[in-house]
Amino acid sequence: MFTVRPKYDVSLHGLIKLQSLGYFVARSSHIGNHFLSNLVLLAVGVKSLLFDRNLFQKDHNNRPGVVVYGNRVESLGYTHGLVPFGGRAVTTHLSALCQLYPGLWQTEAEYFLKHREVVEKMFCLMAKRMPQVFDRYLCTCGDVHKTVMFAGFRVAECSVCGRHSFSQSELAESAMGLVESIALAEQGHKPICRSGILWSLPLHMVLESVLNVLDSGRDEVYQISGPDMIRYTRNHAWLEEIRHVWGVLQNHGPRFGLNLPSQVAVHIVPTADVRFSYIQGHEPGQLVVEGLLGLEQLKRDRTSPARANYLAQVRENLPAWNVFYDIQDQVTWPCSQHDLVEAGARLIVPEQIMTMTMTEVSRLYSDSGNRLAAKRRV
Repeated sequence: MFTVRPKYDVSLHGLIKLQSLGYFVARSSHIGNHFLSNLVLLAVGVKSLLFDRNLFQKDHNNRPGVVVYGNRVESLGYTHGLVPFGGRAVTTHLSALCQLYPGLWQTEAEYFLKHREVVEKMFCLMAKRMPQVFDRYLCTCGDVHKTVMFAGFRVAECSVCGRHSFSQSELAESAMGLVESIALAEQGHKPICRSGILWSLPLHMVLESVLNVLDSGRDEVYQISGPDMIRYTRNHAWLEEIRHVWGVLQNHGPRFGLNLPSQVAVHIVPTADVRFSYIQGHEPGQLVVEGLLGLEQLKRDRTSPARANYLAQVRENLPAWNVFYDIQDQVTWPCSQHDLVEAGARLIVPEQIMTMTMTEVSRLYSDSGNRLAAKRRV
């Protein structure tokens, strides 16, 4: 059995404890700029596994083609193509993470190559038994196109590069070759190729979760979500494809030399609202966070004069540390990893936030926004 369910009743302390007990716990973010809730997880010691098949032209959350710094956006000169093939853009973003959080993150290509034998066998099995999961093709021009079955081949059409066809026996080799090229590019080497077959997100979820279980020896996996992944837990078509992929792997795995776990339980933990932190020594940030937490503590005492003081404190300092930032509007971010490198300081996460479940953090975030909105209407 393979299950994917949301998990809201766990705190940051809880995730750290699970990690220390040997469970696989990781945030699945993208190569690019990291917004505050991502940085909070790294700051408290939760690991990150960086998705590295994102495109410059499509990734609106992490904007890998620019540097987000000091409420500004500065172009790195990349607007199109697969991010790992972006040279200076990749180096810029990953080097900042290296300085801040060494040993806490790795890219997915690097992770896959550590488990190369298993990944290759799973690709080969799926290419033979369920080739439709290899549903996209990355062209040399940097565009991604859907593949369709035609005359026994997976075919992709590109207006720039023309037609590309793959027999079932070529699908796994192309996908694995792309993983190798991505890993080489991330290490600063010349990639073997700049094109190749891509696989579906449901297959990716199953593949990565199996590797997580093999790593930890535990059949429960905790994948930390930003604003997007948690939505898949409500997508019935996506969940049905996961069940189909898992069924194919279970039925045919032994014939391909795969010793798969009998069950995998994936917990998706939403953390996009975990924003209540500040850079050590940054007074406006500290005043915003402490003010919002003070208002939360006084939520049942509407007569306290401290409420007005906290509201004024937050309103005054919010322009310099906006925890209500829009993820896709990077100039509203209070910081990225590049700000932390420049500041030479760490993020402070209050103990109150560390002990809250994700449900409680999301409620705090929503209530805090409502309190400020109510103040504006007065």
